[in-house]
Amino acid sequence: MKNLLLMILTLLLVGGCCTPKGQWEANQVAMYRPKAAERNEYIHASMFPRTASRCMFFETRINAKDPLIRERVLIVVGYFYSLPDDDYVAFLKRMTYDSDPLVRGRAIKKLYSMWVPQDPESLPLVFAGYHKDQMIDRAEESTLQNLIQHCEHGGLGGGYAAYVLGLLKMEEAIPALQELTNDPNIFVRFTAARALLDCGDRETAVAVFDIMSSQQLELYASIASLNAEERRDIRNQIHPFYATNACRGLIEVGGEEEREGYMRMIKLFEYFEDSEDINDQSHIHDIRGILAVKSGIYFDTSNEAAVWLKKSKLKKI
Repeated sequence: MKNLLLMILTLLLVGGCCTPKGQWEANQVAMYRPKAAERNEYIHASMFPRTASRCMFFETRINAKDPLIRERVLIVVGYFYSLPDDDYVAFLKRMTYDSDPLVRGRAIKKLYSMWVPQDPESLPLVFAGYHKDQMIDRAEESTLQNLIQHCEHGGLGGGYAAYVLGLLKMEEAIPALQELTNDPNIFVRFTAARALLDCGDRETAVAVFDIMSSQQLELYASIASLNAEERRDIRNQIHPFYATNACRGLIEVGGEEEREGYMRMIKLFEYFEDSEDINDQSHIHDIRGILAVKSGIYFDTSNEAAVWLKKSKLKKI
């Protein structure tokens, strides 16, 4: 019996991972949280094989002492890759327990960009916020009030604060976030809307996503009838990233708005296909990825996506 126990213990230690591989790729990976013993363990490529395959010398680099090297791995494996597959999500959630707050913050932000739900209680006590100079300390009593004050002041600082308040699902921040949706900057308005959705104010979030997506689609629709000079003026008001994500916001809230979000995204897909603008063309990849994640089907063209939506059982408004 003693020899048997020693054999089992040896196998666990030699493998370098106390968790069976299947757990790392479980279907319920959105709820994945590394155990305390796993947070500081050596990361093997076999734990996250699909993610590791996107980075040369993955195992050496992700375990490097220099946090800049580990952060670089996060950039490499996520470059032009925004599909929240089980392997990638599990890897990012593991990296939210990295020893460096900048690495932790980058992993959290990537999960956010893919709309992966994050439990506020599972977030580390200290992590970098929207940028490296925004260090968040959840244990500090003044953190919440400081973030709300930044929202009240508006501007980019308000947008950065809104990002964190949404992650932490701070209902106390709803009034300040609601006011922030009137900011002239589209990044600030969108980030405030996402935070409101996370904090529980679905109604205001839907209103912002609705207005933003419809305004952007109207701008795209008007381009065809304009001359070159007029087009330049319109292009300054067009934001393909926020147009895409405002449509996704409607999809993510679900309910009656979900189908409308798909309709608008597919229409945007069509505009991007016809556009000669490199920014529009680059976001076709994003739309295909979003639709693939949500529908389980990869659409090469907007027409294929439109046919799918017509046959779907999603509710009509």
